[in-house]
Amino acid sequence: MTRAQIDILRKKRDYELKPSIMAIEHIISTMTNSKKYNPDSYEAKRIKKELKNLKDDLHMVNTIIKDEQASLKTYLDTKDKLHQEAENK
Repeated sequence: MTRAQIDILRKKRDYELKPSIMAIEHIISTMTNSKKYNPDSYEAKRIKKELKNLKDDLHMVNTIIKDEQASLKTYLDTKDKLHQEAENK
């Protein structure tokens, strides 16, 4: 994976997933303060399920970013090592 792909994942995380999670958490907070709030309603369950899905997506994106950064670092270290060995010959 390239640096550009890692940047795309970071932007998705920072500009899509995190704001969506914050918005849904705000909606849930507002709903629970309502006198007519029913935690067993379809709407409440659906919103909570969507929040869980977004959090799972965020966790997956964070994991992919970490793995790809480690892979990129390994690749660059190996490349530098090979260049140094070639120069020393």
